[in-house]
Amino acid sequence: MAGAVRTDDREEPVSSDASLSVTSMREARRSRARRAAAASSGPALSTFIGSFADSWLAAGGSADDLMHITGWKTYDMVREYSEARGIACAHNAHARLSPGDRI
Repeated sequence: MAGAVRTDDREEPVSSDASLSVTSMREARRSRARRAAAASSGPALSTFIGSFADSWLAAGGSADDLMHITGWKTYDMVREYSEARGIACAHNAHARLSPGDRI
């Protein structure tokens, strides 16, 4: 239909005197943000990336390859996840080799 805007699978006619005021744009943005938040009630993307990074490093994957695969431009996130992996490895080693348990 000519002169219509598609929103939420419905078409609404646009009047010739319709204007985009700051207030109407702000309300449209807030409305879309509320709908997006309601639609994305599952786990955050960072949860999946963190799990992937941890699995990658635990399996012996290199930090450089992890950076390239995930698209990170700096080593900051690689450092973050490799530090977490290092802490987990240290806890596992301590559980295996704890001197107090051998007395």
